[in-house]
This record gives sequence, C-alpha cells and structure tokens, in this order.
Amino acid sequence: MHTIVTSILADTLDLVPEQHLPRVVSMIVGHEASPELAIAAETLVQQATTVAWARRPDGLLSLKLTEFHDTVGHFHYCDLFHAALHHDGDLREVDHMADLVGAALAGTSHLHR
Repeated sequence: MHTIVTSILADTLDLVPEQHLPRVVSMIVGHEASPELAIAAETLVQQATTVAWARRPDGLLSLKLTEFHDTVGHFHYCDLFHAALHHDGDLREVDHMADLVGAALAGTSHLHR
C-alpha cells in the first residue's frame, strides 16, 4: 500500500508547476503531511481552480479551462496548496478555496491590462 501511495504522490507532484516544487515539498515536510493529505490538498487546489474558472470575471472569459489552470498554477500554486493543506484537503472547502483563487487572480495586476 505504501508503494502505491508513494507512486500516486509522485504523480501528484508532477502536476506542481516546476518553479513551485521546492516550496511545495518543503510545505509537505514542514507540515509532516502524509502522502494522502498532500494528494488531497492537490485535488482540492485543482477542483477549486475549476470552480473558480466557472465563476471567472468577464475579463478572463476568453481563457480556456486549461489556460486558467496554467495561469493560476504559475502565479499562485504555493499559496493555494498551503491553504489546501490547512483545510486538510477537504473537498467540502472547495467553494472557499475557489474564492481564494478568484481573489488571487484579482490581485494579479498584469492579467488585467
């Protein structure tokens, strides 16, 4: 079982934008997060980003889902992953996390030029 979870965690970390990988690994170690928690946190970030895409403001309507995920991941992944860890990866927090995604994007000034 441990090998399967470790393999899934490795696959999950493959989804982390490269520039954020050292901080994400540091967060996992610092929080002493189990592989299951890290996987749940990643899932929560991805689901919340999809919900935020569905709620995106008019200025971002032209972004396709994959472009939206890429943009959020590039600029805000660490902060969102950290919040997801604190929510224990609980998918019941997806609305709150989607609000965090929206707020993070609203603060990304170069997206609104």
